[in-house]
Amino acid sequence: METKDIVKSKEFRNVLIGLGVIVVLLATFSAGVGMGHRRAFFESRWGENYQRNFGGPEGGFMGSLPRGDSPNSSGAFGKVIGVGSSTLIVVSSEGTEKAIVLKEGTVIERFRNRIAAKDIAVGDYVVVIGRPNESGQIEADFVRAMPSSTYGQGRGMMGGWGMFR
Repeated sequence: METKDIVKSKEFRNVLIGLGVIVVLLATFSAGVGMGHRRAFFESRWGENYQRNFGGPEGGFMGSLPRGDSPNSSGAFGKVIGVGSSTLIVVSSEGTEKAIVLKEGTVIERFRNRIAAKDIAVGDYVVVIGRPNESGQIEADFVRAMPSSTYGQGRGMMGGWGMFR
């Protein structure tokens, strides 16, 4: 049998298809492992840098979080409790605090209008989308701010939030 005949054979085509399926499965598995690694990396940095970012207990408090209640590494949603020149401190409805770094390219909007970082105030509610950094903070790509008056007595678009009253 010649090489030309082998390449044109049905068995050769089936082997190539099988190898293609294996490559796709391995790529999918690798992507899942990468996402898990990214989240674990953020969680460890977040705990290690808690004292520096928030002034909390030395060494953080990650050991005291219940299983499955780890912070989201790619964003935040909650009430602004601290504002700096290029940072925000946001607390979620569960009480998890996150440090948000506002970069030069961060897009900040209130409803549909573009605003400056200085227009965000303590008491505003924000939705942040970004990436974790090595210091356990979230570097924001996009921030949508909503004034606290939008939420009245803790009842807004997302329903009642007892701790935000």
